[in-house]
Amino acid sequence: MTPIFATCCDSRYFPYALTLARSLDEQAQGGTDFHIFKTALTDADRARAASVAARFRHLRITTHDMAELTGDIPRLTGMSYLTPEAYARLYLPGFFKDLRTAVIYLDPDIIAIRPYARLLELASTLETPAATPDYYIPLMAHRHYLRGRFEHYYNSGVLVMPDTDACRRIFADCVAALRQGGLRLVYADQDVLNHVAADRITPLGIEFNYSENTTRYERLFNEPVTPVLIHFTGGTKPWMWKNRSSHRGEFRAVAARAGLSLNERTGWFTHLRAKLGAR
Repeated sequence: MTPIFATCCDSRYFPYALTLARSLDEQAQGGTDFHIFKTALTDADRARAASVAARFRHLRITTHDMAELTGDIPRLTGMSYLTPEAYARLYLPGFFKDLRTAVIYLDPDIIAIRPYARLLELASTLETPAATPDYYIPLMAHRHYLRGRFEHYYNSGVLVMPDTDACRRIFADCVAALRQGGLRLVYADQDVLNHVAADRITPLGIEFNYSENTTRYERLFNEPVTPVLIHFTGGTKPWMWKNRSSHRGEFRAVAARAGLSLNERTGWFTHLRAKLGAR
């Protein structure tokens, strides 16, 4: 069965999840499913997703309320973004276990700019989860703060979750560690994943999780990268009016083709256009 995509978000990031969906459809080479888990999902949200998907050629969107996925996930104290949305991805392999297919989790602040068939093929052949090593310098130091016993610190913005018992055990271990508490968490679910399973993760090509930080990798290894998935990490959000991300224009073009309108002053989406833009 073809691997499926999933993302998790709150109301602020829901329009960006729809932008991600549009980009996946544009770069698809065959049909697949995209599941959006949103906190406090409403009928209006479902209608909004249906409007955006109406002109898709390949991607099928299914929306879920976040409670279906996380249940009684504990709310941790600390930095403001430590919310259920941040940890929900850890529950995906268990949620989809009966589908018997791989799951590819993508953060909602990602777009596809090239075909990703190779990622789907990889997801169908792995035994353990795959993620991209994070070459962001503060994170490389952060792994020592975690007292890490691992070679890499992995970014959790793109997670390939194969349909294997080994993968489900890893994420069950992550959820158990989250519930137990006592972890030193700065980067939310990413720290949970690296605490529990960094030595059991398969490194994923950086072209599938390309960010502004990737330029450090390119300089470090003198190895140019041709990106497939662009991840707008940290403060490089392309919807912020003062942002100058190198891929900002591509994001806004995809959003326009999805029929989504940006407020040029705040950068936040304000409404769905009554008529979807041209393909």
